[in-house]
Amino acid sequence: MRTDYIWQLGSFVTPKLLRDFLRDELAGPRQGVCLMGYKAKEALEGSKFLFSKSCQIVGSATVKERPKSRGSQVRPGVHPGLKNMVRFIPETIDAWDDDTFVSEAPEELGIDLHQGGQYRKITADDFRYIVDRHESKRRHLKED
Repeated sequence: MRTDYIWQLGSFVTPKLLRDFLRDELAGPRQGVCLMGYKAKEALEGSKFLFSKSCQIVGSATVKERPKSRGSQVRPGVHPGLKNMVRFIPETIDAWDDDTFVSEAPEELGIDLHQGGQYRKITADDFRYIVDRHESKRRHLKED
């Protein structure tokens, strides 16, 4: 059964730096591969992540797999040091713009982002609700 998560990454100083990492590194040269911490082993194929910093959700992605070896070859069970790595589907990595960061009070989202720890499991309905909130704030370019 797929589980969805909110991932709070403490190593980024601001939400904008986390967003820039998602857009410029994770979706680009890293090809979706990221060290996610000890709970990464729970992330199954198809799990969805929301990325959060300072109670602002700044992006989303879908898990492709948990890599088991270094480099471009991914072989099951070969390299145990990668147990905390996750490979996201690069095409699903969505780094949200400043004006679409979801920054309502966490209780309005039904999620306590203030609790300690990197992960919060959320239901698929909660995930869709947060993404819908993001989509409703997104500005579309005017067509001439």
